[in-house]
Amino acid sequence: MKLGLLSALALSLSACTGAPVAKEHKIDDGALPSAEVKAFERAQARYHYKDARFEWDASNCAVYEGTAPDGKRRQQPLTKEDGSRFCSAP
Repeated sequence: MKLGLLSALALSLSACTGAPVAKEHKIDDGALPSAEVKAFERAQARYHYKDARFEWDASNCAVYEGTAPDGKRRQQPLTKEDGSRFCSAP
């Protein structure tokens, strides 16, 4: 009887001890939005397209693409602060 009680007690105590849980830490790298993200946000504020996304056109330049208020898919060039385009070299 004592052995059974001791086994039950040991089993119940072992169930309480689990693997230690790692404490979560939020990583705050202080990252600022990239120039491309800023350009996208400017385009979104100007055009208000639905389902907007960042795409590349045939000349490998970044565009803001989405559904315009008239219901058609449209693209607008994404530009830097100085007005030049974001293009990728082939």
